[in-house]
Amino acid sequence: MKRIFKILFFFSLIFLFISNFSIESKKKELLKESEKYNIKDWAKFIIENSEDVDILNFNKDNFIFNLLSIKNNLEKVEWKDKIDDSLLFYYVIPLRVSQEPVENFYRVYGDTIFELVKDLSMRDAVLKINEWCFSKMEYKPTEPYDQNATTTIKRGFGRCEEMMILFIKALRSVGIPAREAYTPYWPFTNSNHAWCELWIDGKWYFLGGGEPGDLNNTWFKDQVKRTGIVLSPVFGKGEKGYDLLNVSKNYFKPVKLKILSEDSTIVSVSVFNFAGLLPIVLDTLKDSITFELGKNSYFIFGYKNGKMDYRIVDLFSDTSVTLEVKKDFVKDTSFFLKVSNVVKDNNESFYKPNFDSLNIVRKKNFERLEFSGKSGDSLFDTILKNSRGNYEKILSFYERIDCSKKEILKIFLKNFAPKDLVFLDTTNLYNELKSLKYQLDGIDDSIIENYLISQRIYYEPISFYRYQLSKNFKKFKDVDDEKTFEKVYRWVEKNIKDESSDNFYKTIKTPLETFILKKGSELERYILVVAILRSLNIPAKLNYDIKMISYFGKDGWKYKSFGNTENKKKLIFLKFFENGKNISKEKEIYEDFSIERFKNHPDIIEPEIAENCDSFIKVETDYDKYYLIYGFRDDIGSSFVSLKNIIGDTINIFLDSLKIFSLTQKKSLKSFKNFEKLSKYKDVRDKRKMLIFLDLNNEESISTLLINKDFIKSFEGFIYIFTNKDDKVFDLFNKENISVFKISKDDLKSFDVNILPTIIVIEENITLFWIEGLNLNLKNMIKY
Repeated sequence: MKRIFKILFFFSLIFLFISNFSIESKKKELLKESEKYNIKDWAKFIIENSEDVDILNFNKDNFIFNLLSIKNNLEKVEWKDKIDDSLLFYYVIPLRVSQEPVENFYRVYGDTIFELVKDLSMRDAVLKINEWCFSKMEYKPTEPYDQNATTTIKRGFGRCEEMMILFIKALRSVGIPAREAYTPYWPFTNSNHAWCELWIDGKWYFLGGGEPGDLNNTWFKDQVKRTGIVLSPVFGKGEKGYDLLNVSKNYFKPVKLKILSEDSTIVSVSVFNFAGLLPIVLDTLKDSITFELGKNSYFIFGYKNGKMDYRIVDLFSDTSVTLEVKKDFVKDTSFFLKVSNVVKDNNESFYKPNFDSLNIVRKKNFERLEFSGKSGDSLFDTILKNSRGNYEKILSFYERIDCSKKEILKIFLKNFAPKDLVFLDTTNLYNELKSLKYQLDGIDDSIIENYLISQRIYYEPISFYRYQLSKNFKKFKDVDDEKTFEKVYRWVEKNIKDESSDNFYKTIKTPLETFILKKGSELERYILVVAILRSLNIPAKLNYDIKMISYFGKDGWKYKSFGNTENKKKLIFLKFFENGKNISKEKEIYEDFSIERFKNHPDIIEPEIAENCDSFIKVETDYDKYYLIYGFRDDIGSSFVSLKNIIGDTINIFLDSLKIFSLTQKKSLKSFKNFEKLSKYKDVRDKRKMLIFLDLNNEESISTLLINKDFIKSFEGFIYIFTNKDDKVFDLFNKENISVFKISKDDLKSFDVNILPTIIVIEENITLFWIEGLNLNLKNMIKY
């Protein structure tokens, strides 16, 4: 109990801190402390270019000692004299890589990483560090908000950006300049990708985070040549505190697109991705603007004062286009967006990682992260398993509290996303549990669980806020929830300054951060309102388009938004037909279609799917002008896109006008002649079959398999998966018509398969479909 009393005392200090916090005082305090360690210039640079929310969270551990760890390691490595001030300030000492939560990674892991590389050259140090990262994590899709490097190590996996964050921080910890590189959206398939650029002896190279391989020799080296643009954010450069560099020249020879229009026209260049038009560049022009982009077709859009214009541009050489922003809307239309062909890079790799040895180390690391015991409670066991490397901390907390709090803890943590359980710090958890109230008569359990008990509100870092906010706003609580809501809403509207930031490195503030700083974006102010209401035992949520808040009162859900008292909703019924048959039940938003508004730029909205039944999809939106976007791709990823105005409440979409295979480039279709090689695995003389060749050491194959798993499982025919290693992922495909075989690299080559992944569809020994490389949307390519 002594520990709990200490926590209560700690909270009283926090309370005092909240009422007296000053950003300027905190900056002076950090600078004064940095002088003691001779890092004032470094500290000054970070402070001058950081958002206030980071200044709020900086302390001696995650600021002073992080920088000091980098300084100490840099002074001892053999490349220290190669790092000039420009490299040092922009690519070594920044404590952020992306939008991950602040952490003390360098202090914790700096010594370990230095010991790995202390006798190595710069190049060998990079390769060694990437092996270390590989041993700590593997690729798996995760929740859409970033976890920091420490969380990735404790969890044992992350998506591409999270793997990149760990790799870059590991490199910077020993003074190796490193930066993020990413393509916003692939033009030839769904999704995007992020990786690491690193500086060695005067030149920038690229590598995937935790993906051992030679410099510039990654699984995506061929795919990135086909993308639209590669960008790299730079902390501390430019008037905004960051700059966004176009580094496409490091990967391919870009061509120039010059756009002319009226001054102050907002122009965007979009590709087809997630069944919608998504901008890869966006800017406001003065007379003209020039972008350097990859050789593909693009949807060019201009917007000014409610007027618009667009062009479809086949950008395979330097091109100029003029936009006349005079249209009120875009008329129904269809168009092709072509993409570049795959050009395979056969550069020889001189570095050969020992994956057998690395996988042994990785397996041991992962075993340490797994909770394998039994607490006697199946729900709590699941929580501990999802907590991965954080389970000991949560279990220790659980064992120290009394039985009544144990039940509350389980109910509370049950609603945490796995990523949040791994990130969770139990220091302030006790008071949060004391403040949690959830017994409401007459309200559905799902509403209480999702919109009252649930701690997360949007994609902000998970945090504890109920204890502080309930204390500050308890006087607002009224027997009438509507009056409580109005008081809270008006207080936030009046006292929290509406201030947005477009800084690349800015995270979404937690409710307490917005409260302490007394400013936030519209979204952050909404998050605060929801947090206060939940702290006062009123279910609340953000609306689907995050531009409105809702609370659950005696008459059900009620809605409100800042500066807008009206809340008009409309229902849209979408019906998809093919060959006279209604196929609406097969269609999914972001896979088969999207709904967009064209204000400033094409913008996919996230509508409420009110109902998805056999004959229609019912969508709820605000009253506004919307467009339905849908399309499909050919075998190399070029897309045929349709744009349809949403007028009225029922939209019929007929998909017969162009068949999928009429877009397929037949000349690129290969003939598969290796049936005799397949016969030693299983009889393949079936009527229809899909052959999938994978390398499960790279993200390209893993992503293609996981994203398309539902479609693969539903394929009508036999499926043969050939891969280089066993993996638990195949447990997802426990189906009679699917066979998995482990084969060697030489076996793969004997099938005339040179690029992985490769997917082939055969019927009666005739090759119908053959695609190579990353593909995240098979559903709309393979169709009969």
